[in-house]
Amino acid sequence: MGAFLVTGVVRPVSGEATHGTGATLAGLAVLLLLLWLFALATRGALVRRRDPGQVVVTPSWLVAERVHAQWQVIDAVPARQEHRQGHLRPIDSACVRVEGRTITVYEASQLDVEPRAALEALRRLHRDRALRAQLATDDGPTIFTGSGDDRRVT
Repeated sequence: MGAFLVTGVVRPVSGEATHGTGATLAGLAVLLLLLWLFALATRGALVRRRDPGQVVVTPSWLVAERVHAQWQVIDAVPARQEHRQGHLRPIDSACVRVEGRTITVYEASQLDVEPRAALEALRRLHRDRALRAQLATDDGPTIFTGSGDDRRVT
């Protein structure tokens, strides 16, 4: 493949004559294929970075891109912290432990909110069944945002 690339692309660019168009076309085809694959990979990375992750919580379910579990089967809500910066350990991702398996709920880079606040909200919901039940009421959307009469759950 490298020979086709060198023969088909480098020689015509440098002005050298080639003996036939077969090598030229093969080299150009390989080059176009590589450019196409690079463009697809770049587009996929940009789309993942721009699209914020969504975590949906209801009184009985936790739903995210990789997880769809009832609260009662969730054993724990740990954080994965890999990049240490001095004494600070930022949250890289939040996970849930379900029946011995650890599943990533969100990666911090995919959220539009503070990852530590989102993690703490998930932990409080996991621990407090009454707080989860409050999600089904009219005040449900304001539990963590403080909208309305500026109530906050502590």
